[in-house]
Amino acid sequence: MEKNKKRIAIIGSGVTGLTLAYRLQQQVEEEDLPVEIIILESSIRTGGKLFTMKFGEEFYDLGAESIDTRLPEAMSLVEELGLQDEVELSQNDKQDVYAFNKLYHFDCPTYKGIPVKRTDVWKYDLVSFQGKLSFLRDTYFSGTDATQELTTKGYLAQRIGEEMAEYVAEPYFSKIYSSDIDEIGIHGFNEPIIKLEEKYGTWTKALENHPEMWDGDGVYATFKHGLETLTNKLAEQVTDTIRFSKKVTEIKQSINNTYTLDINKKEQLRVDSVIVATDSGSYKELFTNIDLS
Repeated sequence: MEKNKKRIAIIGSGVTGLTLAYRLQQQVEEEDLPVEIIILESSIRTGGKLFTMKFGEEFYDLGAESIDTRLPEAMSLVEELGLQDEVELSQNDKQDVYAFNKLYHFDCPTYKGIPVKRTDVWKYDLVSFQGKLSFLRDTYFSGTDATQELTTKGYLAQRIGEEMAEYVAEPYFSKIYSSDIDEIGIHGFNEPIIKLEEKYGTWTKALENHPEMWDGDGVYATFKHGLETLTNKLAEQVTDTIRFSKKVTEIKQSINNTYTLDINKKEQLRVDSVIVATDSGSYKELFTNIDLS
């Protein structure tokens, strides 16, 4: 590495880490920046929670199952990578929710299973009478400020009630994020509804004015060979930056505004910047003498 070259370490090679590396590499090349990008991956594969298995001639996603096409950034990336011909869109109206050994179909306009019209909550056998009252109460008033540090589950519960968040919304979000929404921070929850709530005051008003966000055909996408198609393509673009079997166990502040990364408890790497693209559960454990407040 050249003496004056800055080194950026990205921890984790899931879809977030790979996309970050891809975008950073584009900027480095376009602006001819003196920057070296390194992805440190603890396992021997990329993809993180996007994991596709082939059984016979069929492909099955064992982690996240779909991309929400209502997120324009995601579909723009798919097109940019030249994968649009590999995309398969959801059909047959909306996904059902499986709970308590039964499939539930919501025969009304919905957004990720949540009723667009407040009164349609009475059609939901999955939610108790008390849960329906909580939904009506919480959707009538705006929730807390979305800039507060909340989990996604907490954010949803304050807007649609605890039961609706747990039994209805969570199955939809888990198909996309493949994570427990009790752990995903609201700032990692890239949903247009957050901005629309700020504009209209409540989720209900926002959804009533934006029918293009409602559930239906084509709102979820995967690939003919599974979602890992996306991370494999991203990895191809940044293959020279990826270091496998490099588990970062600690991040420490070092001299001259740099950081020292302990790797596999037996080697160290000094970098100028660190981007942690792992799950939230392991994030804070990596930092010792660094104030994250």
